[in-house]
Amino acid sequence: MKRFALVALLTGIVALALSGCGPTYPNCDNDEHCKEHNEFCVNGACKQCAMDEHCNAMDKCLMCGHTGSCVTRSGCCHSDLDCPGGKCWKDGAEVGQCGGQCRGAGDCPEGMECRGGSCVAPPPPVVTSCAKDVYFDFNEYVLTSGAQKDLKANAACMKEQGQRYRIEGHCDERGTEEYNLALGERRARAAKTFMSDRGAGNNLSTISYGEEKPVCGGSTESCWSQNRRAEFTVE
Repeated sequence: MKRFALVALLTGIVALALSGCGPTYPNCDNDEHCKEHNEFCVNGACKQCAMDEHCNAMDKCLMCGHTGSCVTRSGCCHSDLDCPGGKCWKDGAEVGQCGGQCRGAGDCPEGMECRGGSCVAPPPPVVTSCAKDVYFDFNEYVLTSGAQKDLKANAACMKEQGQRYRIEGHCDERGTEEYNLALGERRARAAKTFMSDRGAGNNLSTISYGEEKPVCGGSTESCWSQNRRAEFTVE
């Protein structure tokens, strides 16, 4: 009888001790069961975190992921080293967000501009022609009074602009190819000589296309008169 009572007493003590131990790691009922591992009880299992604050204590860029582990917030950074090819934009905060090299022109070196988050050289300025084309009588390269008036204006505008121009000599379709190439060259040179006398010669070159590049394709005087020209093209 005494022996039976002793066995019952020992069995009760063991059961009581086992009931006091709680679940076996990584299982848990509360945070206390995970405390030894510096973890938190999440859905009956010990995890690294249960909320973002548990991760922020280690690193402001960390957040609590859906698996209960601390993960880095997308794009979060401490310095430019965390942002390959870009910058860490903090705006006064302890941590920032990765972005491009720039957010505005003021973020780029002098002479550069911000486009698509990158500092790039600005495109070359678009130069529009300030020169008028001039026209010739049939089989002539002598400048008409109207052509001289336009070339004076061209010379003044080119000297102010400082841009180089190419004078292209053109002819109508009548005459041989060789003859029209020579006539086109005379027309281009006549325009250049006139403008050189007015100080614009250093910005000019000449070429002849003869009858190769008409602006009007008809075989009438109205078309031919448009094709007999010295055309100015920005180089």
